[in-house]
Amino acid sequence: MENPFVVKPYKSSELFCDRVSETAHVSSLLLSGDNVTLISPRRYGKTGLIYRVFDEIKSKHRKIVTCYVDIYSANNLEDFVKLFSEAVVASAQENSLVKKFFSAMGGVRPLLSFDSITGAPQVSIAYQNENQKVATLKSIFDFLETQKNKVIVAIDEFQQIRAFPNVKMEALLRTYIQPLKNISFVFCGRI
Repeated sequence: MENPFVVKPYKSSELFCDRVSETAHVSSLLLSGDNVTLISPRRYGKTGLIYRVFDEIKSKHRKIVTCYVDIYSANNLEDFVKLFSEAVVASAQENSLVKKFFSAMGGVRPLLSFDSITGAPQVSIAYQNENQKVATLKSIFDFLETQKNKVIVAIDEFQQIRAFPNVKMEALLRTYIQPLKNISFVFCGRI
């Protein structure tokens, strides 16, 4: 007999049990412009709660853009920027928004170089240094901040940033996130 209880992953609001007060509370905080931190041990349903909150918000406020990014696989700033960029593109509701996003990405442009032996031109898309990665991250936040509709970003497995080498990721994110007015964040992690 098949188990009638769906425990993973999040399917829909109809299959999401309980947490009515938590859903309402987190939704209210995000809609009022606050940031939210969800912390608990593994397998307590944080990710499902995020998806449920996003469903609730989208059902009442269709123009709000919700963006979910899971950074569990990120090992460094470059991985974080890649995952964040992919999440923004996935959440874009129009092709024109995707085009604007890519044009706003100052740090991710084709680089022209020359072979040191032959002098032949080579084109690649890469970061020249750590500063370009940082600039690209700032470009993502700037792009989201300038959207005409409110944006809510959920960063799941947030504890991963502690392990990033060569960058004080917490300080960097704090610097970029603190002045934002059009974006609310959910920081979700485990202890």
